[in-house]
Amino acid sequence: MQILALCLTRRGWLFACLASLLALIAPLGVTLANETHPMRFEQLSLRDGLSQVAVVTMLQDADGFLWFGTENGLNRYDGYEFVHYKADRGNPDALRNDFIYSLAEAPDG
Repeated sequence: MQILALCLTRRGWLFACLASLLALIAPLGVTLANETHPMRFEQLSLRDGLSQVAVVTMLQDADGFLWFGTENGLNRYDGYEFVHYKADRGNPDALRNDFIYSLAEAPDG
């Protein structure tokens, strides 16, 4: 009854039309994306080498590496194994902090 009343108003009608259109178009985008870039992802855990199970952010770079930001440093995954990057006070090239909450790829890679 509430849905019917929502659809009868002008805003409700527009919302219903847009939602229906999105429901029809969204599967097409997923299908096209999967055809051009096939990807299979399984669960990764501590057993696989992830430094912490709580992943805060992730990114796939232009080279195909998956990067996982956690509260315990940065993890790079090549599809086979992890490489961990952590803060090191004596190393100016190391991370400043182990809490990685955001990732972005630089324009030059």
